[in-house]
Amino acid sequence: MFAQTVVATKFKLPSPSLKSAQIGMNKFLQRQIGKKRGILQPEFKLCFSIEDVKEFLTKVDFPIILKPVDNRGSIGVSKVNNISEIEKSFFYALKNSISKSIIAEKFIEGTQIIVDGYAFDKIQKSTAVSTKILAQNKEVAVDIKYPGNLPEHILIKAKKNNEFVVNSLGFDFGFSHSECMIDKNENIYWIESATRGGGCFISEIIDSKVCGINLLDRYIDEILGKKVEVFNKKMEENPVLMKFITLKSGRIKKIEGIKEILNLKEVLAFRLEYKEGDFVEPFTTDADRHGFFIISTNEENLRNKSDEILKILKVEYENE
Repeated sequence: MFAQTVVATKFKLPSPSLKSAQIGMNKFLQRQIGKKRGILQPEFKLCFSIEDVKEFLTKVDFPIILKPVDNRGSIGVSKVNNISEIEKSFFYALKNSISKSIIAEKFIEGTQIIVDGYAFDKIQKSTAVSTKILAQNKEVAVDIKYPGNLPEHILIKAKKNNEFVVNSLGFDFGFSHSECMIDKNENIYWIESATRGGGCFISEIIDSKVCGINLLDRYIDEILGKKVEVFNKKMEENPVLMKFITLKSGRIKKIEGIKEILNLKEVLAFRLEYKEGDFVEPFTTDADRHGFFIISTNEENLRNKSDEILKILKVEYENE
């Protein structure tokens, strides 16, 4: 994303601005802007040592989050529950930080949501809201549901809050992708945003399906400098589910059911990161999950169809 922006800026091509790309890649810069704009966000501290983390803990209670200032996909991110976990989590974040900078944040208890957006005429509009289910003991999503399992007034509030955030950050071209937490009092805490679409086909397939606007085609037209329509369409909210596949550890002997899954009309995308003969390792971040599928159907059948697909996929391991 950053390379694209640098090249586009040099040759005066349409793209996110260099400034917005830098902000989008730096969580500490985002925190500083959020603080100036009065955006509700977790308490935070830029940390250069374990002592800095311990100093932060004189102001907040456990649990906290330690993460790189400038990575993505939960890489280098840890939830720290007690003093004995600090050192390991600090060096894990440090190892995965490009700038070797760490940010500590107060962990917010609640429901984690994603809010995606797109800049229509340089103004970001929220296009899709989803709720996430995390893997046990990991800050890694295994289930993402669109629209989120939230009351209508919270969905509206989440969209408006996101628009204020990403426009405050100066994300005035193309996609945006934000994460937030909703606490038990329905307060929406902004966690972080990126001036790009989400991974795993979120921007390419899901956002367009959910909101009813072909955002990828629009983005390509804008990149090519073509004139696009003024945005005046009411967005839809078509149900979509992204389900991540969790395999057992071990060497795969046989995989069945993929062709059958791909032939289902409800399936928008399917990916399995392993093939026969591969050894499956447990996943630790978003980047090394085992696979996923994306489906769209009516709200009542979404979960049933997901369960059906998981039964169709059959993986046999050696020594079973």
